[in-house]
Amino acid sequence: MIKRLIYLHGFASSPQSTKAVALGQWLQQHTTGLDYQVPALSIDPAEAFAQAETLIAEAPGETALVGSSLGGFYALHLCIQHSVPAALVNPAMHPDRLLPTKLGKQYNWHTGEPFIVTEAHLAALKRIKHHDIPSGLPLSLFLQTGDMTLDYREALQALPGIPSWIEGGGDHGFKHFKRCLPALAGQLGLIHSTKARQYEPVSVQGNAP
Repeated sequence: MIKRLIYLHGFASSPQSTKAVALGQWLQQHTTGLDYQVPALSIDPAEAFAQAETLIAEAPGETALVGSSLGGFYALHLCIQHSVPAALVNPAMHPDRLLPTKLGKQYNWHTGEPFIVTEAHLAALKRIKHHDIPSGLPLSLFLQTGDMTLDYREALQALPGIPSWIEGGGDHGFKHFKRCLPALAGQLGLIHSTKARQYEPVSVQGNAP
């Protein structure tokens, strides 16, 4: 039984993330006794990963994850290492390819706090990344095809056959996130619900560019 849900936010984000807040509000209305955690993740991937592992270790076998963007990358690889159920929302499948464009000074979207992205952070991402993803993982995908930061097809190709909610349009922030929350919660076993449905508003066959 899932007693703890951990939301892992994306790059330069924080616990003030719109999706993290929306999910917390929804959980208050539709679940009871669930420990909802939204840690402020370190910009250092190794430290961020360790933060999540500590929270998982506190409730072994009773924890699930929701990860958005870079947080989706962390959630995927935590799932691989610890068999933790995870819902991935517009996940970054290859953040090690994107981070070089972010090297140097950046600012947190919510707090405005400056931070420095280094080559060491890129190396840490590469150490976390599993290139061979096993099948049968307790995962679900929530994607919008209009994501202007990430190609949604990368997730579909890397994770074939898992329950997927795919909406045409939208954006990287996942517009109208609340409408997929019953399916997301159902996938993670937080409520009794139908499985996430498979939407194919556009062709998802073939190779992503």
